[in-house]
Amino acid sequence: MKSTAGAFRDKSRAVPLNSDVALKWVLQNPNISTIVSGMSSLDELKKNIAMIGNIKMTEQEKKDLAYVSSPSEPGLYCQQCRSCIPQCKYNIEIPTIMRSYMYAYGYKDMEHARYTLSEAGISDDPCTKCKSCSVSCVSGFNIKERISDISRLSSVPEEFLKS
Repeated sequence: MKSTAGAFRDKSRAVPLNSDVALKWVLQNPNISTIVSGMSSLDELKKNIAMIGNIKMTEQEKKDLAYVSSPSEPGLYCQQCRSCIPQCKYNIEIPTIMRSYMYAYGYKDMEHARYTLSEAGISDDPCTKCKSCSVSCVSGFNIKERISDISRLSSVPEEFLKS
């Protein structure tokens, strides 16, 4: 489970969920037995260890969690269930493209997003072949819209994506 990846509801209203809240929720969830929390510094490790000492959520944290958990909007992260592929008459590798979308909008890692598109063989918008999309995503994503959005990254020169 990507507990600290950030819980953005959509890119136009990016509202990040505090990583402490995400960890507290995971640690309190009886359906989750293991967590791998990515940390890139000793300070982050110390912060997480300190937080584990008190996993009770504040009222604001509960509100933030309720907002990002709202079923009214799809989240950012594809479940990779692959139920979309048989629905697509062109058998597009939708989960891989959606993972690229996550890298771009969730992690702000355009290089990795573009690499993932390239590995999937996406060099332009594969959805232009269809007038309407027949894919119904279990997570509620507008597949055609998301693929059209992220596939534009394929045409951006690599030098513009370097961090």
